[in-house]
Amino acid sequence: MSTAGRSPVEPVADESTAEPGETAVDLDSAQRAEAISSLAADREADASDGDTLLEVRGLQKWFPVKAGFIRHTIGHVKAVDDISFEVKRGETFAIVGESGCGKSTAGRAILQLEKPTGGEVIFHSRDNPPVDLVTCNDYQLQQMRSNMKIIFQDPFSSLDGRMTVGRSIAEPLVIDGKLGRQAIKDRVAELLTAVGLRPEHASRYPHAFSGGQRQRIGIARALALNPDLIVCDEAVSALDVSVQAQVLNLLERLQRELNLTYIFISHDLSVVEHISDHIAVMYVGKVVEIAPVQKLFSRPRHPYSAALLSSVPKPDPTNKTDPEMLVGEVPSPANPPSGCYFHTRCPFAQDICKVEQPPLRDLDGQGHLAACHFAEDLTLDGVEAVPPMSFQVPSRPVGGVGSLT
Repeated sequence: MSTAGRSPVEPVADESTAEPGETAVDLDSAQRAEAISSLAADREADASDGDTLLEVRGLQKWFPVKAGFIRHTIGHVKAVDDISFEVKRGETFAIVGESGCGKSTAGRAILQLEKPTGGEVIFHSRDNPPVDLVTCNDYQLQQMRSNMKIIFQDPFSSLDGRMTVGRSIAEPLVIDGKLGRQAIKDRVAELLTAVGLRPEHASRYPHAFSGGQRQRIGIARALALNPDLIVCDEAVSALDVSVQAQVLNLLERLQRELNLTYIFISHDLSVVEHISDHIAVMYVGKVVEIAPVQKLFSRPRHPYSAALLSSVPKPDPTNKTDPEMLVGEVPSPANPPSGCYFHTRCPFAQDICKVEQPPLRDLDGQGHLAACHFAEDLTLDGVEAVPPMSFQVPSRPVGGVGSLT
């Protein structure tokens, strides 16, 4: 996994897993390291980092708009409209944008949780030829399922409240059918330990855990079948800020030691800057810019990307710079404007922008792509640095009264 240019997330003490009368779980404990090593040993030999794992070509997901007594289709909501990108093995590829831009739908369409309207999603597995997930048959898709998993946004609703934590994590293993009962039980214990929980937590129900703990359970479930690709759909947005840092630390360590590949979907640019290698910016169902993380943050080439970056909080409280305010409203994906979708809000729009849709093209020959007619001519402001996500949780007595130490 490439980590060049990243601002590391500082390690934090994790007391979110502690129960009254118990000490906090040490995320760097020998037991946890042993569990992760065991998970890594179970993985087959992976291809080298940098090899293409996923190719998305012209992906579309349109939802029909129905009306009338017979519910006939009168239009479509173009939630994802002709997006293309590649994800390399071992990297974190982020998809960012405003709420409603289609980033979560794109993630679900890649995993075939939503059947795409068109396009190709080509998955390069370790032992088999590349498979187009859109056109493959049900048997082929079932065989590929173990290589692709998702971590959902809401750590509570994504877990069945009627099932114990152990059953939730074991369910994919049971469906896979390759392990016996005792082996599944041992595997669940390993997974819980690897994500910073205790094996005995397997007998408890989701309501007994905090939000951060439930998200750890979701991560353990996603790791159950040794996937190559994990889609993190707003995986930390529902968590408290300090817990976000803990979960990001966990995701980065698991990626490093298990050679995982992430598609990280988020609207929080501070989080994305710390964890990602490449970023795709979406606007009204389309990708408007793709770049390595440091290139996009230092010099965005699309006006919408620059507007997003201007909204990132500045680390200097004396910096009075106001975010760039875009005029107008976000267009409806059911009735997008002609030409460039962003021209109705763009301060640099010209006549050509209203009639001709700009292609997503490589601007420098090094993977910085932008869909703007004037990308080469514009000088847009980026950000020098995003406030580092460094949190230190003070140790404190558990189950008693005392001062912070």
